[in-house]
Amino acid sequence: MDTEHFLNNFKDMNSSQKTRQIQHLTHKWGTLWSKKTLPKNFFKTNHNLNNNRNKIGNSKNIDQIANGIQYVDKLVHILLDTIETETSKGLKEVKSLTSKKQSKFNHPNSKRITGRYDVVYNIALRGWAKAGIHIPSISNMAASKAQTILDRMEAIYDAIYDTSPNKDNEDIIQDIRPHTILYDIVIPAWASSSDDKDGAMRAFELLQHMEDLALTGKNPFAKPSQLTYNGCVHGFAKRGMLPEAEMLLDTMEQKYNATATTNQHQHNNNDYDNTTNNIPDPIICPDVVTYTCIMNAYGKAKIKDAANKAEELLFKMMEMYDRTGNDQVKPNAVTYGTVISLHARSRSKNGAQNADRLLQWLINSQKKVSMELNTNDLNTDDSEYNFDPSNDIVTAHFLTVMLAYSRRRSNDAAPNVERLLMQMENMYQAGNQNVKPNIKCFITCLDAWAKSGEKGAAIRAEKILNRLEKLLINSSNDSMSLNNYAYNTVIDAWARSGEKEASARVDIILDRMNDLYITTQNEAFRPDKITYTSLIRMWTRNKEEEFDSKCARLLSHMEQEYFKGNKRMEPDVILYANVIEAFAKAHKPKLAEVVLDRIEKLYKDGKIRFQPNIVCFNIVMNAYAQSNSQNNADETLRIFQRIKQAQNSENINLVPTVVTFSTCLNGLARSNEGDMVTSAESIISEMCQISTIDLKYTTDAWNSLILFYSRSKLHDKCKRALNVIHRMQDFDVELNLTSYNLVLDASLNAEPTTEAIRTDALNNAIYIFNTLRESRHLNPNSITYNSLLRICDKLIIDDEEREKAIIHAFESCCSEGMVNDTILRTMRKISSHDLYRKTLGKYDTNRDAMLNSLPTDWVQNSGYTKRLSNIIWDQGFKT
Repeated sequence: MDTEHFLNNFKDMNSSQKTRQIQHLTHKWGTLWSKKTLPKNFFKTNHNLNNNRNKIGNSKNIDQIANGIQYVDKLVHILLDTIETETSKGLKEVKSLTSKKQSKFNHPNSKRITGRYDVVYNIALRGWAKAGIHIPSISNMAASKAQTILDRMEAIYDAIYDTSPNKDNEDIIQDIRPHTILYDIVIPAWASSSDDKDGAMRAFELLQHMEDLALTGKNPFAKPSQLTYNGCVHGFAKRGMLPEAEMLLDTMEQKYNATATTNQHQHNNNDYDNTTNNIPDPIICPDVVTYTCIMNAYGKAKIKDAANKAEELLFKMMEMYDRTGNDQVKPNAVTYGTVISLHARSRSKNGAQNADRLLQWLINSQKKVSMELNTNDLNTDDSEYNFDPSNDIVTAHFLTVMLAYSRRRSNDAAPNVERLLMQMENMYQAGNQNVKPNIKCFITCLDAWAKSGEKGAAIRAEKILNRLEKLLINSSNDSMSLNNYAYNTVIDAWARSGEKEASARVDIILDRMNDLYITTQNEAFRPDKITYTSLIRMWTRNKEEEFDSKCARLLSHMEQEYFKGNKRMEPDVILYANVIEAFAKAHKPKLAEVVLDRIEKLYKDGKIRFQPNIVCFNIVMNAYAQSNSQNNADETLRIFQRIKQAQNSENINLVPTVVTFSTCLNGLARSNEGDMVTSAESIISEMCQISTIDLKYTTDAWNSLILFYSRSKLHDKCKRALNVIHRMQDFDVELNLTSYNLVLDASLNAEPTTEAIRTDALNNAIYIFNTLRESRHLNPNSITYNSLLRICDKLIIDDEEREKAIIHAFESCCSEGMVNDTILRTMRKISSHDLYRKTLGKYDTNRDAMLNSLPTDWVQNSGYTKRLSNIIWDQGFKT
């Protein structure tokens, strides 16, 4: 009888028939998620290096398991309904229903049926517990479904217990009474649920409920176990609820200490009661699972020094194991991995080094134990801790440290990653099977070199690829199979290198990929869009001969391949953006726009899945902005208008970025079309209305607006330029030195046709200079002083006052060490003979002074001393 047939006809059966069929069907479904029948790591998530998608087991099997769990849930509730009905009739009916001497039904699998209902409950609860972790389609209701079954069991048990609380009915209620094992299934289900904090608290409440049942004697079989506590600790740790997790750890330690004291007292007094029928208290002892969960809580809670606290806890565990010999607190691979991972993921600049330090300590400990075993002289006095971690160092530990170095992109990242890879290979070749390097280790090393930016990085990456080929080219293990990801990484390394031989080396690697594909017919080796995107980047970066045409031809080839059915060649927006960039760098903005138009058309026609993004439009707009054509400003504004129109398009939705507005303003600034302040103000106004733009980082756009005012013919340009500074402050925009220097430029460009204009321009310059002198973060530079000297010469009418102002400005420039060639040229131009003699006559009698004739402290911050040191060093002199 199948489940659907039973569900449709169970009402016509008597109680005995129903319970037998429920037991049989439940056991049959339960084999789907039994540890004995499921393949190892069936539920484990697999990471595909090619597409980065997650696949959980086999989708068909997962769906079958999900259906089975829901069927068993229905069966259990029918069983509970049956027991509830019989309970209401009286204990005799219940006794006949729960008798262990039920006759075996005639079925081939009947020998597997125990006849006990807790087997049914166990299967149902374990099914929901697995669903909560591994089956997304029903995970959100898994814990509550398991809790519902447990609640109904408790309700039936309470009804029988209240009717007859004595032990005469023990045989009746033993298969109905919830016990610790069942609670220990439901608690992890809550702990692993996707609820924010509610799941952990529900697990903890269930733990407290178990303690109350045991304490009152209502259900002595519900005493919390070590698994109970660990389940709750895990629930708190998973959510970063550190105080709650540490509170449970303290409780477990107190219970363990109390149990140890009681046992010692009984032993000393020979105070054992062998006749008691009381249920013994389970030993609650914090173990490796407990401490590892606390370590995870440190990381989830994002506390300061989480990695260091976890490491302290690790050494505490080792000290406890060394002192007591208790295997339960002996750190394992997961424990070491947790601490290494916390160091690796920490924000500390030394996070990777600390993870590496701990890993090397473990390796050295293993070597020491191995040497002692080989010499048959295990002298624990020479070792800080007496334990053997040889089985606890695994590939994942190395990979974690390698990724930590690779992600930090420090100068020594790539060499350290390669060192760790070689160390793994040496240990594996020496016989340690647990540290066999996998393809992720090699890929991480390749990636570290490819993105290191170091000289010779590409050739190092290619050598690692050669080693990888020899090891894995014929591997039958899917998880260790070589694919084009490794080749693409090395091609990218050469593309980034900027070396002369890059193009030739990339051609060789590309030929290797094609040869492998032709030889093996394995699609994993076939060049794809990532391969060709790297080629396009390399051609564009190196500006090879006719690079723009080569990029266009390669794009056309990829489109044709894709339209023929080669999905690996599907062009994406990144590829198109790189081709647009190629035409932009070739100073061909119109051809760049042709590619942009093509993306739009292909997307609207449904031939490609990717629409042009704002980056593509920004590149085209910048190409027009940087061009030398007479109408570059008009073309820049036209592209800007296309972006605005596309914002409301049904097919293409674009949101302008800071780069969009800055590029547009830059294009206007490069034009010679007269006063464009109005257009610039309009663009700034639109920028301020975009909610996705953080105005704090729009400094360049605002600086462009100041530049427009500086170049304008407005009589009040100085006031308006200064007003832009105040507006930037109101919007909390980060002001930089360029912002202030541009306002000085506005004062310098002012035409003092009236006294009011002259006074305003001069006061503007004085205000800006004083503001910079008082600033904690910004200081005047050579450009500032050069503008100030020229402003003094232009705007101060009185000869005596002008001379005093120039002397004061020049002396300030000298004291700040900002004198450079431009300052000297300006001083020669604006100074009278007497003024020049007062300021520079001591060092420049012929008005042709060189910087090397001036005092060092006059030029020390202008960048000249560094250049001078390099010149002297190159000439072979000692600086």
